[in-house]
Amino acid sequence: MATPGRRSPTPLPLGLQFAKLRARFPGFEYRRGESAWYGPLQPTPMSPIYTVKLMHRPGGAPHVWVIRPALHLEARSLHRYGDSSLCLYYPDDSDWRDDLFLADTIVPWAAEWLFFYECWLVDPQRRWLGPEAPHDDTKGRRQGQANRRADWRGQRR
Repeated sequence: MATPGRRSPTPLPLGLQFAKLRARFPGFEYRRGESAWYGPLQPTPMSPIYTVKLMHRPGGAPHVWVIRPALHLEARSLHRYGDSSLCLYYPDDSDWRDDLFLADTIVPWAAEWLFFYECWLVDPQRRWLGPEAPHDDTKGRRQGQANRRADWRGQRR
């Protein structure tokens, strides 16, 4: 949502997004027929190599799905949206904007999500240890969550 008196960010041209993705993640390939990027992510050297699908259209929210290996059945609703795409950020915190590179935000955040998914898999209590978006209307809690997420990512506001 745009702040009153401020203009919405100008989306980066798709050509720049493509160039940055290819430079930073050379294993990713663009499939024109699907308007989607597919590529490998491996959160740690001990992790399996995940194939993810990234879709983004300027003006819309990016979406990332894990294609393989299949995620654990109990993870169906684990920090994911109804379409099974990964929940990578809280939209109201403006962590993602169209003037940011997917290669600097969404793709690393997907790798981070996979790291915390792997932690969840081995935790006997099945706790999500990664950053979480709030699910209430308390602004202070929301800011606290944003600060913890920014601390984790080294991006303190």
